[in-house]
Amino acid sequence: MLQLDRERGDTIIEVILACSILALITVAGFSIMQRASASAYDALERSQVRLELNRQNELLNYLRDAYITAEVTGQQIPASSDVGYATNPAAIWQRISDRLTTNASDTGTAAPGLNTCTIPSSSDKDSFYITRNGSNEVIVGTAAIVAATGLPEPGKGLWVKRVKPSGYNAMNAKRRYMDFYILSCWQTTSAAIQYMSSIARIYVPE
Repeated sequence: MLQLDRERGDTIIEVILACSILALITVAGFSIMQRASASAYDALERSQVRLELNRQNELLNYLRDAYITAEVTGQQIPASSDVGYATNPAAIWQRISDRLTTNASDTGTAAPGLNTCTIPSSSDKDSFYITRNGSNEVIVGTAAIVAATGLPEPGKGLWVKRVKPSGYNAMNAKRRYMDFYILSCWQTTSAAIQYMSSIARIYVPE
């Protein structure tokens, strides 16, 4: 009888307590893994968005350089009625930089808020995005920007805002420049709204 008492197993209370502790540890482990996975995905999203911002910046400089090349080499920049006007890099920069505006009383354009999801409308002539078409030609979109349904891309949660500094048209030609605010807005996996922006100061050739 004494031998049987010594070999007695765990009570039901002890088993329930052990299972409860194991369940708590398992749930906590899954919760930590889920948060780590969401954090890693959000970091990947931000890296992808940063690449898109840089791409817009690079395309802006490409268009400006194409205009300078056309001016230096004497290339004819297509007029709005010419074939190829819409995709000619020099002509695109001419439109972006608003070189046809010579209003000396222009007081400039206000800088946008950086942490905003206020998507510009088609009436905002200073907002646009740059992309490439199927023929790999650079094109500029001026239609209404729409909200991003996933990661932002040109025209969907990612756009460029042209800002002319105060007194732009009265500036000395050698130091005339424009600021281009490259803005993005999207929703992360946790449904939180994220913003990212970049500013490119580009000198306008005269």
